[in-house]
Amino acid sequence: MSHPAHPIRPLEERGAPAPRRITHEHTPSHGDTSGGPAWHPEHAPSHGDTSADPAWQPGHAPSAEHRVEPRVSPYMKWLGLGAALLVLVPLGVRVQVALKKQAAITTERARTADAAKSVAGAPLSVKVVLPEARSYTPTVALEGTVHASLDADLAFKATGTLSAVFVKVGDAIEKGKPLATLDATETAAQSRAAGAQQKAAEAQLLMAQDSDKRTRLLFQRGAAAEAHATAAASQLSLAQAQVEAARAQLALTGALLQNYTMRAPFAGTVTRAPTTPGALVVAGVPVFHLQNASALRLVGTIGEADAELVVVGAEARLEGGHVATVTAVLPSVEPATRRVPIEAVLDNAELDGARRLRSGEFVRATITTKDAVDALAIPGSALRPGSQDEVVVVVDGKAKLVRVRFARDASGTLFVQGGLDKLARVVLAPPAELADGTVVTAAEQPASPASPASQAAPAAETP
Repeated sequence: MSHPAHPIRPLEERGAPAPRRITHEHTPSHGDTSGGPAWHPEHAPSHGDTSADPAWQPGHAPSAEHRVEPRVSPYMKWLGLGAALLVLVPLGVRVQVALKKQAAITTERARTADAAKSVAGAPLSVKVVLPEARSYTPTVALEGTVHASLDADLAFKATGTLSAVFVKVGDAIEKGKPLATLDATETAAQSRAAGAQQKAAEAQLLMAQDSDKRTRLLFQRGAAAEAHATAAASQLSLAQAQVEAARAQLALTGALLQNYTMRAPFAGTVTRAPTTPGALVVAGVPVFHLQNASALRLVGTIGEADAELVVVGAEARLEGGHVATVTAVLPSVEPATRRVPIEAVLDNAELDGARRLRSGEFVRATITTKDAVDALAIPGSALRPGSQDEVVVVVDGKAKLVRVRFARDASGTLFVQGGLDKLARVVLAPPAELADGTVVTAAEQPASPASPASQAAPAAETP
């Protein structure tokens, strides 16, 4: 089936409107189908003017050079300025305060420096005192620990099994009382065998003696040869030696048998003991502990300088009332403490108002020396602050630091035993900053007399 040919006519001839020509200068918005005039950059309205050209609509996108920037509200500008002021004003105040403080410190330093310069050339005024020669009986402080005079760990000499325990912890026992025994079945059998060997040897000895006697008679009568007499004598000597060996073996087994029974070597109190039999005991390992605290041994230390004041036989009076007697002042110094070891003994009997001491207890005592000692007495305020053994003396108008060895009494007076001259001018209450060589002006002060008690027995002190 063929279709009739229709000639193609232009739209204008068919009465339809002609298509709108869009050039590259015109960029219509979506949905813009109106046939208005084409948009051109020259037609763009001025900023804020949207009525200059009816073709300018919100849907049209302007180019970059014609885009309108957003405007900032004056209220926002004032708000930002206020926030900046809130931050900067306190900071400025703090900086100003810091600057004022720094200026005040600088002014004070300058004033102090000026004052120091003005005083630097002036001597320091101090008060001095002359030492006073005195004799006194010093006392030495002693600290130590008391131990029981008789104290021992007890062990068996043999290895075996405990067969019986006769004491318990806390029992007071007498010397020689049995404490425990070991199973001695094998040793007892060996002892019986040694006894039997001794009896056999003694019987052999009797036979040898009888044979020697008869052989010597026959030899004297000429009925026996000399060789027979000599052999009989040798048999007798051998029998005698065998008897001695058997007796020694019996004594040895008897001694071994005694090692299976432990006895108290001295009277005392049991402080450690096994509770039940049956345990295996090794020779030499302590099983019991026994101590006798009726007499105590005090072991302590004194200052290195005080060792010269204490002699053997001096009395050491404990705080509780007990009195000990010094038995030894060792000629050595402990490396860690630089103190001298000392020992004393005391009776631990109960005293009126004093209890019995316990072994291992820490005690304090005061040792009174037997002979008086010559020393130089100065006030306690002469000791240099921050120092243990230094005083300041004035020599030729200048300060000099001197190390001294002294004892201090109850009133605080220092009895100097070495390091200070009797004509020295000692500074009272020396300032801590007073150094060697400082120029001083000395004003003498009378020495304060010490009390009679302080002259009698000041407590020795190691600086």
